Order: sequence, then structure tokens, then C-alpha cells
Amino acid sequence: MFKSDSVNGDHLPFNKLLFIASAFLLAAFICAVAFGWVVNLPLFFDDLVQLPFVERYSTVEHWTGAFESPYYRPLTITLWKLIYALSEPTSPIVLHATNLLFHIINCGLVGWLTIDLLARLAEPEKGWWHAARGLTAVILYSLLPFHYQAVPWVTALFHIFISTLVLSALIVHLNGRRGLTLGLIFLAPFAHENGIVISPLILLIELLSLKSVRENLTQTLISTSVYALPLIGWGVVRTFVTTAREGDSMFPGWESVFQSTTYFLQGLGWPGAILSAGLVGWSGLNDISVVWLSSLFVLGLGILIVYRSGFSRPLIFAFVLWLGGSLPVIAVLPFGYNISSPRLFTLAGVGISLFWALVVVGAAEKLLAPNKSAGRLVIPTLFLIIFGFAQWQSILHLQEKASYHKLLGNAVQQAAEIAQSLDNDEAYPVFINFPSTLAPWDAQFPLGNEVVIFWPGYTPPNTLLSANRPVSNPDQEFLRVDHIRVTQPYRNSLIVPTAAVEEVWPDPNAVYFNTFYSADSIQVVPAGRLLTRIEREQAGKLNEADDPFQIELQDISVSRSAGAADKQYQLDFEWQVQGTPADSITFFVHGINPAGEIVAQSDGDLVAGIMPISQLADGANFLDIRHLAQSEELTSIRFGIYDRISGERFYLHDADGNRYPEDMIIMPIQPLLADE
Repeated sequence: MFKSDSVNGDHLPFNKLLFIASAFLLAAFICAVAFGWVVNLPLFFDDLVQLPFVERYSTVEHWTGAFESPYYRPLTITLWKLIYALSEPTSPIVLHATNLLFHIINCGLVGWLTIDLLARLAEPEKGWWHAARGLTAVILYSLLPFHYQAVPWVTALFHIFISTLVLSALIVHLNGRRGLTLGLIFLAPFAHENGIVISPLILLIELLSLKSVRENLTQTLISTSVYALPLIGWGVVRTFVTTAREGDSMFPGWESVFQSTTYFLQGLGWPGAILSAGLVGWSGLNDISVVWLSSLFVLGLGILIVYRSGFSRPLIFAFVLWLGGSLPVIAVLPFGYNISSPRLFTLAGVGISLFWALVVVGAAEKLLAPNKSAGRLVIPTLFLIIFGFAQWQSILHLQEKASYHKLLGNAVQQAAEIAQSLDNDEAYPVFINFPSTLAPWDAQFPLGNEVVIFWPGYTPPNTLLSANRPVSNPDQEFLRVDHIRVTQPYRNSLIVPTAAVEEVWPDPNAVYFNTFYSADSIQVVPAGRLLTRIEREQAGKLNEADDPFQIELQDISVSRSAGAADKQYQLDFEWQVQGTPADSITFFVHGINPAGEIVAQSDGDLVAGIMPISQLADGANFLDIRHLAQSEELTSIRFGIYDRISGERFYLHDADGNRYPEDMIIMPIQPLLADE
């Protein structure tokens, strides 16, 4: 007969229910501060592929087949189906809030699991220290530096939800609820393949709980074997389901296994790794070597502290839990995939957080113990200093990735609104240098691709916009123009161009929008359009003496646009060209202060600098939109046309044919007040 001793909270010096409530409240507070911003994000990355897949088939179909998906995870898909049914039409806010909610639940469950494990595997007289370790585990898991990908990305719910199920099953088992445990073991692999780790973890708990191996080992193995039965049921179901990868070799090779093992070791030893990233390069060591040296150093220090504290058995469980969340990934996924997927630490992170909670509180316990010698303070003091710096760097790491998500999310929202505003119209948007990813120039960890991806190359570019706004017209073009890009404090990749400038420029239906990058904002702003399409046989003919040209200003308007960061003046110029301009002709726009000095500038070719005026046909009208940063000093704007080679200004006429003095127009503007 199976028998498992449930955790009895009566011997704890605190009310267990009160502790659990405190753990969840602490988790909610930390996660709201650290990740509350995710609810404002659009859909992105694999959301563009996986969510349409979810909607393409019914719930019954998802349970009976994987179709084009390489994974069979119908339980998580059923959760999405339920969300769709309860919140139709489902907005990105609801989906992002679901990820955040389950992350908060997981953080609270980590604290609950910690005190239940310690009550089973550690000395009961250290009850208050158990509570300290439980709350520390909540904090560490809430702020684990690898959560920056899973929590903001909707379809990473696979990883978050399976962590919920694994944690729940372990807690339910520790509290003696065998029937519910068996149900969770059966259901978990239908949410994610990592669900198969529950049974081995339960066996480990029972083995670590043994008082006498000789007397109880056989009985324990027999009694826990019942927990393997649900896996057999899942296996039977799984054999009848074919996935897109069925029959393919899943083993990535031994070199990949070693590299991926190093990456997951970096996760376990993250306090050392995050402080040693700078060693790569100047030390002469490669990233693999730095990870092994730094991780083994802090892990050795931590193990020594925990061993002296008498928490060896919980430490073993934490290590195996990390291993259980890591091994399936290491064994089947290539290294290049793993280092771009910190979401894979979601389950392994439970073991990581438990491990370091044992170490941190163990070190604090040593420092606060009475009658301690000076020699015994060296190791815990050294560790707490190292860990404190590491945790601070981890918080900065999360803040940096949060800023990248916000920058990209805001840009996507702007572009989606533009696409929707032009929907079902003859006009269509053309986005110049629109971002797909952001990443730091200097990574926080020695190993890994710390990139925030919004648009993956395997989806149509316009899905990034249509997934976030009801856009029926897919006519959206993306251009890449490298010569107008400027260096920012982050690396940025662009959406792959869907057309060349020459292909869309002759079309008066194309409305151009440029992308302005700064450290704290990405703004999508109007850049202009061709108003009249006029064909000519000799486009681009040089300006010869017998072929003069004129450019007339048809209209101009100035407005103030307030972006997320810098306020700007928007200048809309409508020009008409007569004749054939030379390739070297371009425009200047200067913001001038009362002393005649330039305080803002926007020189260059038409439409954000991508189109020389020589490409226009004789008689063509075009709208050119420029932006100048607002300033208290700026009191007038002057603009005109010049030869970029000689510097000579060209004649500038108004609509009546009158030439402007000095071939430039000076237009006063209302000064910007200091408090604006």
C-alpha cells in the first residue's frame, strides 16, 4: 500500500497559511514592479505564428493531432482557447496579463515548495530560517535574470504553465494528496514535454526523506512506482500523435551538448557569470572557459556554505530540479537555439532559485550566529558581497531588456496604427528602417545572445502589424536604407526589406514613414510622398546649361509633434520640380536662433534622405516632411536647395515665379516657452 508522509506545519513556529499568503503577496508586489509593463506590449515574435495556429483548429483537433507544429502541447492551447472564449475579442493585454499572472503564481509556489521541502528534509527547529529561505526563494525567482524573455512573450506561456504544474504537483505530493498528484502527473506532459520530470522528482524527495536506507529503500521504490503510471497513459496517447518533426533525429551532437551544458551551468552559477562577462576578451579566455571558471567558483563557495549549515539534502534536490529542467533541452535542441532562448530557464530556474536561497540565508545565518569566530565569517561575508553585486547587475539586466521591449513595442504600436489608418484606402505605408530586434553592445553574461526579438525572419513582415490591429489590406512595404542610420547605445536589426526604393518611389500611393532612434525612444514619423506621377524618358538627366530647372514651393506648414521623448517641429514642404535636376542637388533646413546661429538641422535628400531629387520627373509634385528638435533658442527656420559638391545654392522661386533673396526662405516661428 502506498504511503507518503505529508508535511505537517504544526511544528513550524509560524502559521503556514499566513506564510503562504505572504509569499504570494510578495511575489505579486515584486512582479508588478519588475514586469507590470508587459501588459502594454503588442504581440510579437512567435506569437505571429503560434497564435494563428491555435485559432486555426478546434480544441478537439488540437488534442487529437499536432498538425504542422513540432510540439504536442494541447493543454496549454486549451488554456488559450478558454481565454479566447471568455474575453472575445481577445486583446494583447489579456494574453500578456495571463503570462504575468502565472508568473506571479509560480513565484508564490516556489516559496511554498521551499518551506514544505525544508519541513520534510531539514531540521524542524530552524523553522524561522525555513521561512527566511522560502521568502528569499520567492524574491530570487521573481527577479531571475532569465525571465526577461518568457514573461513578456505571450507564447512562452508553454514554459510558464508547465512550471506551474510541476510546482503544484510537488506541493500536492508533499501534502499527501496522492490522487491529485497522479492527475497532475498525467496532465503536465500535455502542457509541455518537461512534465515528465515530476515522477523522478517525487522519487528523489522520498529517497532523501529516508531515515534508514537498508530498511526503507525497497518499500519506497515500490510505493513511488505508482507515480510512473500516469506517464504510461500519456505515452500511449502521444504515440498516436504525429508532429512536424516526427522521425527526425533529435540529438544535436556531442559538441552541442557540451556547449549547451555550459550555457545551463552559467544559469545555475549566474552570480559568478554575470560578474565575469568582462573577462572575455582581455583575459585571453573564451566564453566557455570563463563560464566554467566563474560558475564553479561561486557554486563551490555556495555548496560549502550550505554543507556547513546542514541543508545538504535540500541542496541535492535543488540541483536535480535544475538538472531536470535542463537535460531534456540539452539533449534535443542545438546550442544555437538554446543560447537565444533564456525562456528555457523557466522550470530550471526553480532549482536555481532554491539553490541560492539556501546559500544566501545560510551565509546570513552564519553571520548572525552567536559565539562565531572571525575565521568563520570570511566565507559567508565574501559570498554575500559577491551575491549582492550580482543581484544588482541582474536587476540592471532586467531593466535593460525591459527598455528594449518598451522601445520595440511602442514602435510596433505606432506602425500598426498607421497601417490601420491607411487600410482600405488607395494609399499604403512604406516604413523606412523599421526595427526587428534590439540587443546591447556589451552583453551582461559571457555566453548567450541577449537579443530582444520582435519580428523573426520566417514570418511575413506585415504580420507584425496585422496581428496587433485589424488590418485587411496587406500592402505594407519595408525599406532598408543604411546610409541614414546612426549608431545608438544598442544594436538594432531591421525588418528584411520587402522592396527597393526604386520600386515604390514612382507610385503616388506610397506614403513614407521614417524611423527615428534614440536611447529612450523609437518614433515612426511621416517622411513624405510623391503627389503626382509623371512619366519621362530621361529620368535622372544631369543639369546642363541648355537644360535649366526650377523648383517651386507650393505649400508649407509647421506643426509641433510631441513624441515619447523629444518634442519636434514637423515641417511639411510641397514642392514642384520643373526640368531635370542634377544628382548633386539636395535640400537644407536649419533652425536658427536670434543670433543667426544654427541650433537644429535637417539636411539631405527627399523623404528622410532616401530619394535624390534627380529621380523626379519634370512637372512632378512631392511632399517632403522634415523634423527639427524643438528648442527655446529656435526662433526661425530657413530652408533652400544647394549643390552638395560645390556648396552653391540654386535659384528658389515661389509659385508666382519670384526669386527668394539669397535663394532661401526664412520663416519666423513662435518661440518655445521654457515650461513647454
